[in-house]
Amino acid sequence: MKKEDDVQLIYRILSGDAAAFRVLVEKHQKGVHALVWRKIGDFH
Repeated sequence: MKKEDDVQLIYRILSGDAAAFRVLVEKHQKGVHALVWRKIGDFH
């Protein structure tokens, strides 16, 4: 997905679309988890 796709998901989320929020979270979950893990040094 492209950045534009994220923008569309955010517009849908702001309109109350819970499924769009789930898609956005699943899309970025691994990357955010990896970033936090590197910063704090704890997997959990």
